[in-house]
Amino acid sequence: MPQKKINPNRMELMKLKKRLRLAVRGHKLMKDKFDELLKEFFELAKGVYKKRKIIERKLLEAYGVWARELALHEYDLLPVLSKSISRSIRVQRVVTRRVGTEYISFKTSIEEDLPLIFTFEWSPKIQETLKNSKELVTELIELAGMEISLRNLASEMERTRRRVNALEQVLIPQIESQIKQVQAKLDELDRESRTRVAKVKDMLEKRSA
Repeated sequence: MPQKKINPNRMELMKLKKRLRLAVRGHKLMKDKFDELLKEFFELAKGVYKKRKIIERKLLEAYGVWARELALHEYDLLPVLSKSISRSIRVQRVVTRRVGTEYISFKTSIEEDLPLIFTFEWSPKIQETLKNSKELVTELIELAGMEISLRNLASEMERTRRRVNALEQVLIPQIESQIKQVQAKLDELDRESRTRVAKVKDMLEKRSA
């Protein structure tokens, strides 16, 4: 990347040093933000893992109950359930922001009308599974919000990491290089000025002798 041509004067040197201080400060802030995002990510990922394991266990239990009952009462169970069960689910999306990241959660409202289906010698486990399914649906929606938040955190971490790298590997070295160039040129001009002053002084001394 070609560097911008810089006038070697003391005002420019002061501007560059100010830019360097701001860049170093911004780098530190971005690094701190990345560390905080990383901490939040691992905490949320741990929560997602635990919640997913619980939900998977509950789903397997529910699937097992349904599989057994359907095997025994396939032609009786399905028509009754399809006509009798009524369920309405309302989901409200809630957004909060922390560390520059959107955290998503969902408020769930479920209205349902479950039949008492203790007929045809069906197991009471069916009724229990139906009642528990309301809680299971709520937990699944909560898990969805957590996983969306986790993806948002991962995206923000990637953006922050790119900014940290840009400051650390491009901008700060570039400014430091420009400061060295300007300082070197100023030192050279200062030496030339001293040399000219010394020559003028010698000439004046020779004339006065």
